[in-house]
Amino acid sequence: SSRVGSIFQGCCHLVVLSLALSCGNPQAHFCSDMGKKKAGKSGAASKADEEDIDAILDEAVAAVNMERTQALELSGRGDLSGTRGDWGTAIESYTQAIAVDPNNGSHFCKRSFANRSLGRGVEALAD
Repeated sequence: SSRVGSIFQGCCHLVVLSLALSCGNPQAHFCSDMGKKKAGKSGAASKADEEDIDAILDEAVAAVNMERTQALELSGRGDLSGTRGDWGTAIESYTQAIAVDPNNGSHFCKRSFANRSLGRGVEALAD
C-alpha cells in the first residue's frame, strides 16, 4: 500500500520508465514506436521481465524518496532562517525545495508566509 502511494507520487519518473519499457530498452528516454510490440515477443511478460520491471520501479521509488528527503532538508533550512527573521534566505531555501519537489504544497505555503513577512503581498498570493 505504501509502495503504491510512493509510485503514484513519483509519477514523473515512472512515465519516463514506462516509455523506456515500452521500447524494451530501460536506458531509452523515448521511443518512436511506442505501443508497438517488439518483434519476436509475445504479449505475456516473462518472470525475468517482471523482475526487471520490479527492479526499475524500486529504483524509481528510491529516487523519489531521495528527492523528497532533499526537499525536506532545504525546507528545514528555510524554517531555521525564518526563525532568525532572515526571510530572504528562507525564501531562497523554500524556492529550492519547490524546484526539487514541486508536489509538496507545504513548501509553497512556507514561501508564501516568508514573502508576506517581507510585505510582498503579490508574491505571497502567487504561492
